[in-house]
Amino acid sequence: MRLLTLLAVALFAAGCGQQSGPASPTSTAPSAGRAAGPVAGPVGPVAVPSTGASSGKVAISAADRAACAQLLSRLDQVSIVISASSELIANSTDTAQLGQRIADEAAQLKTAAELMARGPVPAPLAQADQDLVAALRAFTDDFNRAGEAAKRGDLRAAVDAMRDDAAVQRIVAASQTIEDSCQ
Repeated sequence: MRLLTLLAVALFAAGCGQQSGPASPTSTAPSAGRAAGPVAGPVGPVAVPSTGASSGKVAISAADRAACAQLLSRLDQVSIVISASSELIANSTDTAQLGQRIADEAAQLKTAAELMARGPVPAPLAQADQDLVAALRAFTDDFNRAGEAAKRGDLRAAVDAMRDDAAVQRIVAASQTIEDSCQ
C-alpha cells in the first residue's frame, strides 16, 4: 500500500486517542483504480477523492524511469513511517500520551515532506511532487496545532486541527499521480 491509502485510513482512523479505544474505519480508502468512499474520521466520515481516469497520470520517458523508481520508493518509505506513527496515536491512553504522539506524528510528517523534496524527480512529476510536499507541510502545521491543543487537554480542538480535508485531498491526488505514473 502506498501513501494514498495509508494516509487516508491511518490518519483518520487514528481518531485522536479516543477514550474508549481506537477508532476503526467504516470503509476502506480506495486502492489504486477503485472508486472512492467515506473513511471514518475523528469526528465522522471523511470523503476521499475518487481515483481513476482523473488521477493525473503523466507519461514518463525511458530516461526518467530511474528517477521515477526512486520517487516511488520515497513515497513507499513515507507511507510506512506515517502509518506506524498514526497507529500510536490511535492507541494513546491519556491526553499527555496523545499530545506527545501527535507531536511525534507532526515530526514524521515534516520528515516525510523533506524526504519527498529530496532526490531526483522526473520533470513531468515535478508539480505533483511539489504539491505533495506542500500538502505534507500544511498537515505538519495542523498536527503541531493539534499537539498543542492536546497538551492543554482540549481534545476537540486537537481533532479539529487534524481534520484538514483539503490537505488530505492534495496528498491523495499528488500521491496517486506519482503512483499511477511510475508503476
